[in-house]
Amino acid sequence: MVFGQIAENESINALIYRCFENLLDSEQQKFIKKFREQPHNQAQIMHTLMELVCGAYVGSLGFQIIHEYRINSDTPDWCIVDDENSPQVIVEFVDFHIDLGTEKYIEEQKKTKMAIGYRMNGKKNNIDRLYESIRKKAQAYRDLVDNLNLPYVIALHPDFLISLDLEEVLSCLTPEEHGIFNLYPHVSGLLFFEDSGAQYKFQYMGNSKCLRKFDLPEGSYP
Repeated sequence: MVFGQIAENESINALIYRCFENLLDSEQQKFIKKFREQPHNQAQIMHTLMELVCGAYVGSLGFQIIHEYRINSDTPDWCIVDDENSPQVIVEFVDFHIDLGTEKYIEEQKKTKMAIGYRMNGKKNNIDRLYESIRKKAQAYRDLVDNLNLPYVIALHPDFLISLDLEEVLSCLTPEEHGIFNLYPHVSGLLFFEDSGAQYKFQYMGNSKCLRKFDLPEGSYP
């Protein structure tokens, strides 16, 4: 292990090193700095880890990808670049969590009990919150990608505590009247990935109405 123990959890540590295999040395150093500066609580570590997994998957497809690439005053989560480090595609990450009320309940249970009784929140408020999360990301870099004429991909990962399926995601993207893809044609597509045993399953939904087409293959990682 070139950088020593990065995370306290051994499986997380192993995954970090596996992800580094698909990233440039400069990007590895960025995440080393992030992991070492952040408090080692589960929520923060997992957010950074999923952001890393997202970039590493795209890197594993043969793309050169840079984390927080500065474009003017903006620093999107990931930017696919060409051999001259010119931006080609912007990729922005969304980590979708359980609702705040349930999260507070779990935290209170942790303080008072050795074991926590928690039932998945099913469809509780998922679609409305998910729609808003994706919509905010759709708006975040609209001016940037339009000005630079770049494809824009939103990457979405659901928290392991939440019950979220592909149909719910599509219900936010594809309806003619209010779907994100229809309202925000600068969004080229959405990359949805979730835990699948020891791997992460990636599924890409392209926007048939987008201004700038960009496709990613489906697959598992690592």
